[in-house]
Order: sequence, then structure tokens, then C-alpha cells
Amino acid sequence: MNHAPLRAALLLDDPAVPWWLADGLARCFEAGSLSVVGACVRQDEAVAEGHWARRWRARATLAGRLLLRLDARRATAPEPADTPVRELAPGCELIEVAPITGRFTDEFPPDALDRLRALQVDVLLRVGFRILKGEILTAAPKGILSFHHGDNRVNRGGPTGVWEVLLGQETSGLTLQVMTAELDGGHVLARSVGRTVAFSFAGNRRAIFARSPAVFSRTVERIWRGDSGVHGSAAADPAWQGFDDAILRFPTNAQVIAGVVQMVRRRIKAARTFGGRTHQWAIAWCQQAGDTEGVPDPSLRRYRVWEPPAGRFRADPFPVVGEDGTHWLFFEELEYRVGKGYLRAVPWGAKGPAGEPIDILEEPHHLSYPNVFQLDREWFMLPEGAASGHVDMYHTDAFPGGWRRAHRLLENVPLIDPTLLEHDGHWYLFGNLTDAGIGPDDELHLYVADSPFGPFHPHPASPIVTDVRSARMAGRFFRAGGALHRPAQIGAPRYGAGVTIQQVEMLTPDLYRERQAQRLHPRWAPDLIGFHTLNAAGRLSTLDIRRLVPKGVGQP
Repeated sequence: MNHAPLRAALLLDDPAVPWWLADGLARCFEAGSLSVVGACVRQDEAVAEGHWARRWRARATLAGRLLLRLDARRATAPEPADTPVRELAPGCELIEVAPITGRFTDEFPPDALDRLRALQVDVLLRVGFRILKGEILTAAPKGILSFHHGDNRVNRGGPTGVWEVLLGQETSGLTLQVMTAELDGGHVLARSVGRTVAFSFAGNRRAIFARSPAVFSRTVERIWRGDSGVHGSAAADPAWQGFDDAILRFPTNAQVIAGVVQMVRRRIKAARTFGGRTHQWAIAWCQQAGDTEGVPDPSLRRYRVWEPPAGRFRADPFPVVGEDGTHWLFFEELEYRVGKGYLRAVPWGAKGPAGEPIDILEEPHHLSYPNVFQLDREWFMLPEGAASGHVDMYHTDAFPGGWRRAHRLLENVPLIDPTLLEHDGHWYLFGNLTDAGIGPDDELHLYVADSPFGPFHPHPASPIVTDVRSARMAGRFFRAGGALHRPAQIGAPRYGAGVTIQQVEMLTPDLYRERQAQRLHPRWAPDLIGFHTLNAAGRLSTLDIRRLVPKGVGQP
């Protein structure tokens, strides 16, 4: 491993570093993966332009600028201030660059290139300038890292966070790439896709920028360690990927008016859908004639609802078959007025619950996702207790109750929905982690060990999924048609919007790859707005549903 930090130079439009990149660089400085030795600052000849000339030139986008200004006033807090480059990297050399300009391109003149090469940089970090062309593209051995604050498979151009809101797109992404002469079409190293902040341009822009530091710092660390830097969902990109849409620019007055009309219509639709009602999670089940062998019944319309008590929800159902052949259903229950989940179990028969639910585990912190399983005929449970800051496995000698903490799988790692899998002689632990700007549904992390009790170490490919539409676990793995499948939550346009089934194509201690097999949405009954867990054991298949109910029945 190269222990010397990467030598980097910044490409800026002015001698200040945007807050999101300053945060990312601070992470790199702390890790020792990168140092900033130079900054190329754009210097253009000033062109005198009168007040009315500027107004006339901007007339076609006046509506959009007014809309963004009004929206910014609604923001709860302004964006953090930029950091002067001299403050961020006191010893770096400033190089003033007057680029050779084309219609959309910038080319570095020879004198600026000579000064930059003299710094012997490993990598360039582009924040300013336009589309770069010429020798600057090969001036650093590891290329030019450049953010496109959008999902470059969907939107290319800008401005950041605007078109996703205007067009009603469910997700907003960011792309970190090694730059080429193709606008937002470079070699992608990392991609992060999250939920769009639906009715706020400023809020959506802030959310996109906030994900940048984590994505940037871990990409730099991978390059520093000597690998390609490609990770997360970007690792599944095809070798060739076309783009058939127009390059986006600042919206015209006509585009803003049309977009606002559609936004108003979406607001009215949401008000009609949710007005006077709230939501509640409930469990649904399906009894099959034979053993499911862990494969859920695929016809979701056959699942029947087990009604929860008023003022509570029940979710995260995990069925198991006891030693005596009795089906048991483990689940999370939460009383809204308390706001903390605990775990329960109920015996299950051919016609539904075969007894009253019993309390099986409560902790001072929130509990959910009661993944119960057997190892060598002993009962274990791996629930989610992320609020404790650790991942703990429980054991019992008095099934279905009597659970006690037996093994700490991860210390000071608040893993969300931890899911254990044995595959080809290795044990893998899947779950989500949050970070600044990274939500609980956004990134799936992976750990590997030789034993189900650890010690677990981060998988080299982790995080393995960086897309809110398939990152968060939705139940146990299952095998169908000889293939391993991972149920995952569809986290957009809202939490728990549905379940996608991901087929695992490769899983080793070094590699992970999956592809989408099917997306399932809650369309089989009225008033359903989501489901996010799908499991099976014995003859019992279960899922949970999120539905609209009258106020006073569901969440206040």
C-alpha cells in the first residue's frame, strides 16, 4: 500500500472551495489519503456589460431565477459558506489560468500546464471550468476527478437538483467520474442515488451536495490503496452505456411554467390521497399447500391482512418452524404514543394466529427486524438494534422466548436491518449504514467472516449498493431456480414503497455483483402505499403492508 498521500491540485473558478468538497477533503486529510499541493484558478478577461444588457440576456430564464430565489427563502437554513483555498490548504501553489475557450470548452495554455506538471500531482479535482479538452485531460496519472451532481444515466447538464423536482422524478443522484471530453460522460467511479426532495429545489440541491463528502472521500481512499476506485452501484454499470436525451440547461420561462403546473397537480393529488388519513403498518400472510423451502408465495393478492390494534403497528414479519412443527411468526410491534419498537411472537395455524402474541424481547433502545434462525439445531436471533450502536446476536434455550445477548458481531457499528448469510463456506453480514448526507435506506454495506459469530471485517467491495431503490434489506435471502435472491426495499418516492428482488450473480470474500430480477409494488389492493419485508418458512409466507387509515387508527 502507498502510505504517501496522493498529491492533488484543484481546478476552480475562484479561489474558494465549495462546502461539500471542503468536507470531503477534510476527511481525506484526516485519513492521510490526499494532500492538496496546488490550485488552478480560472482568470477570464473582464467584459463590461451594462445592467440592462444583463437583464435582456437573462430574460428567457427570468421565471426560473425568481422561482429559485423564492424557494431559497423557504429553506430552513442556508448552505454552508465556501472555504478559501488558502485556508483549506495553506501551502498549496495558486496558478492563475486564462483558458483558451471554445463555445462550450476550456483548454489550458502551455504555461499553465508546465506549472501544473511541475507540481507532480497524482490527481486533479475539478470543481470549476467548463468541458475540458486538450492535454489537461492527461496531465495527472490518475486523471481528473469530477462530480456531476445528478444521475448521469438520467440527467446531464444542470442546474443541480432543479430538473428532478420540476419533472417529478422520484430519485436524484450524483456521479463521480474520471473526466473525459464528453459532458458528464466520463469513466464512472461512484454513483449515489437518493430520494428527491419533492417540492423544494433548494432542499433537493442541498441533499445532493450533502452526499458528496462520503462518496468523494471513500473513492479517493480506494485510489490511494491502489485499486480502480470503482465501487457501489457503479460497479454494475455496463461496459458501454449510451445516453439519448438532451443536455439540460437552466430552464426557460416556458419550461418553468409547465413544470410548476405539474408540481401543483402533484400537490393536489397528494392532498386528495393523504388528506384526512394517516398510515399504519400491518402484517399479511399466505398459507401454501406444501413447504415453501424459504421461497415466498409470488402472488401477493393471495396474502390476507392480520389486523393490528388501533394506535399500534406491526411490521417486519419473520416466520420460522419450531422443533415440533409449529409455525411461529416473529415481528416488531410499536405503540405510537411510546415510539419505541419491541419484539413479539405468535403461533400460526392454517387459519391465522393460533394463540395470543407474546413479548419476547424489549431493550432500552428501539428493536425491529427479528431475524430468527437455527444453527446446529440451536436458536439464534439477529434483530436490528442500530440505536444501541452495535450488532448483537441473541440466543435462547427456551424457544420462542428466553432470548439473551450471546455474541457481539460488530462493535460501534449501528448496522440497520442486519442480515446473515452463509455462502460457499463463508459468512456474510449485510446491512445499511448512515453517514452525513447518507440516509438509512441509501447504502448497503457488507462484512465477511469465517464464522457466523465473527470476527467480521468490511468486505473490499463495500458499500455494495448505493441506490435508494435497492439498497436496504427486505428480509432473508432465498434460493429459487438455483439462484440466490436478495429481497430489497424500494425506497423511492417514499420509505418502504415496495420490494425489488435482486439476483446475486457473484459473492466471494472479494467480489459482489447482483442484478434486478423483479420489482414488486403494492398494487393488489386499494389504499396500499408500501410494503418492505418479504419472508417465508414452512408453509407460511409473510409480508408487511403500509396502508392509509383514518386518523386515530394509525400513526398520529
